[in-house]
Amino acid sequence: NHIPRLEPLVLLLSSEHEEFRRNLRSFQFWLKELEKGKGNLDHGKLVEKVRETGNYLTYLLQNHLEQETEILYRVADQELRAGEKKELARRIREQKSEGG
Repeated sequence: NHIPRLEPLVLLLSSEHEEFRRNLRSFQFWLKELEKGKGNLDHGKLVEKVRETGNYLTYLLQNHLEQETEILYRVADQELRAGEKKELARRIREQKSEGG
């Protein structure tokens, strides 16, 4: 059975997905606090939290997409056999049709 050497990269990218979701929740929280005009932090500190978290989310997303494009997709194309590529494409289509 052929096992491509993608697992370490997939695990790294999956952990980045979770990190992105955590930071997005923080960003949404700080943004709501700023919109309410109240909170434990003064206005300037809230603006700084929103800015810092937004900048980090932007960096994380750009870096993540670059890794997927430049590394994961290239390695998958090199490592997967023709039948595995067809199966992967089928699963992706299936997941998209299910709203995933």
